[in-house]
Amino acid sequence: MSLEFQLCLDEREDARVFATVILIPTSTDLSLDGVALQLCDADGNTLSPKRLLPVSGQLLGPVSSRVELRSNQGAIPAGAQVIATAWWPGGHLQAQRCTDPGTTLKEHVLAKGRIALTDEDVLLDVLPEERDIMVSLFPWVATQPNQRMLELEAQEDAHPCDDMGLDDEDAEWLKNLMDQ
Repeated sequence: MSLEFQLCLDEREDARVFATVILIPTSTDLSLDGVALQLCDADGNTLSPKRLLPVSGQLLGPVSSRVELRSNQGAIPAGAQVIATAWWPGGHLQAQRCTDPGTTLKEHVLAKGRIALTDEDVLLDVLPEERDIMVSLFPWVATQPNQRMLELEAQEDAHPCDDMGLDDEDAEWLKNLMDQ
């Protein structure tokens, strides 16, 4: 089959995901019967209705389609996958993507998901020339941290009793109450 078939997971929320299917014909005689996507749990049970894309017939050029898949059962369980299938008279191709949060390279490198910190030093220093290579391959690595998020994190570190004008005894009592 002369078809490049890609499935990308764009966004994930608690009960829905957004996925993009990309079809790139590598010859001019490609004729598709259809393309379908579905959200399934780790055991292969369906979590969403099957979505058929409006793609059928001779594929003259690249096609990209973004689809929203909603879980029928509320929150998407761990290990769930988006499964995409493209078929034609002589066969079919299938692509799968895990929907677990933080499984994309961008989220991992930018630490978008909250990860429990350990006492171990798990980060390695990166040489400047290695960083330049990474930035050329993945431009979003060079994105500066959001200043508002840094301010909020600094506020989380400061104790709320500091700006309430409480004496030490009342501040300690309030701190104990908040820790409970």
